[in-house]
Amino acid sequence: VDAVYSKDNNFPGFLARSGLQHVSLYRCDLSDAEQVQALADVLPKRFDIILYLAADHASVASKPDPEADLMSGSIGFTTLLSSVHSDRLVYLSSGAVYEGLRGEVGPQLSVAPCLPYAVSKLACEACIPSFRDTGYVGGYVTLRLFAAYGRFEATRRLSTRLVRWAAGGAREAFEIHGDGGNLIDMMYVSDVVRGIKKVITSEVSDEVVDFATGKPLSINDFVRRSSEILGVQGAPVRHVGEAAGYQEFVASSRRMEKLFNFRPEIPLEQGLLELKEHLITADNSQ
Repeated sequence: VDAVYSKDNNFPGFLARSGLQHVSLYRCDLSDAEQVQALADVLPKRFDIILYLAADHASVASKPDPEADLMSGSIGFTTLLSSVHSDRLVYLSSGAVYEGLRGEVGPQLSVAPCLPYAVSKLACEACIPSFRDTGYVGGYVTLRLFAAYGRFEATRRLSTRLVRWAAGGAREAFEIHGDGGNLIDMMYVSDVVRGIKKVITSEVSDEVVDFATGKPLSINDFVRRSSEILGVQGAPVRHVGEAAGYQEFVASSRRMEKLFNFRPEIPLEQGLLELKEHLITADNSQ
């Protein structure tokens, strides 16, 4: 396995601690054509599969700096695939491409997002059939992931904030931006990994599929249920300002189950408690 990373200085240490000795690591800014060409010169000319997970910004962080998101997102993606080819591509896109829609959504719908992060993801999706036609990739599956949570996520993420807030006794009100009525569809990281593995090993090709539980909660309900699970039921919550994004759409998990025999299995209770245990272990090891 050849793995490419750019900015995360913790990644090499993570691989070493995890005993992943079969992984060869390369550092490369994918938006830099010269760096990508240098990378391509030392890699095999063609891979069995490319799993493209790269993302730089939190989606809302792309608003004030759309150029940076474009460079790290769609430019980096197309630069890499122009130089490094594969028999199969699995591209991790985002449910953010449905921005502005309401109700049940799916790949059959026309989309026109405004959020730079979502625009960049959609641009990458649109380029993939061209790489297919040129033979740069032999086949592809695009997964529109809605939201993942769990071990090793960024400290800014909602679930980690909730776990740390509860662990501190929930003495201060937990802040929710906006009215909390917007939806979030959270899948535990173990389920995400299991789903990606099923897609990688499948012969299904040339598909765009929503990757979600299909059971979203409002932010208010997610915080309330998480508080109950973490033992701080009834702890104070404060709504401040406006939500950076307001999701009012719902994805179905039916096609993931039909095409790849995948269904999420980890309930919120198990996922949050595993995340809590991970954070405690990480804190104690410092």
